[in-house]
Amino acid sequence: MTILNHHTESRQLSVTALRANEREYSDAVAFSRAYEVPADTANSNGIVEETDFLPSAAYIIQVDLEAGFADQSFHFRFYPDCTGGSEPDGDGRPEDAFLLQIQRNGTNVLFSQNTCSDDSWKL
Repeated sequence: MTILNHHTESRQLSVTALRANEREYSDAVAFSRAYEVPADTANSNGIVEETDFLPSAAYIIQVDLEAGFADQSFHFRFYPDCTGGSEPDGDGRPEDAFLLQIQRNGTNVLFSQNTCSDDSWKL
């Protein structure tokens, strides 16, 4: 997971990954963590990266963005498409990954993910 902050101020962001096939919230939470994402400045990029934190599976990604007067919540669906990756028995494809981008207005988050299959749709 990569989180990019395109805003000129740092932002607090919470990311929760929920297993899509569970019936209760407590059983569904696979990952939950809060981040302070640095500002995007002329001297540094506002970026936070997290690797190897979830097994490859379908998740509902919940993002809570603290933006002062305009706190926002977002929900995205993640479907793995690059299983295999760099593991010794892998197929050489990259690891599954997704990107969260805090937009310049500081109150919106965009989601995207990598795809590897020939039949994957990119929206």
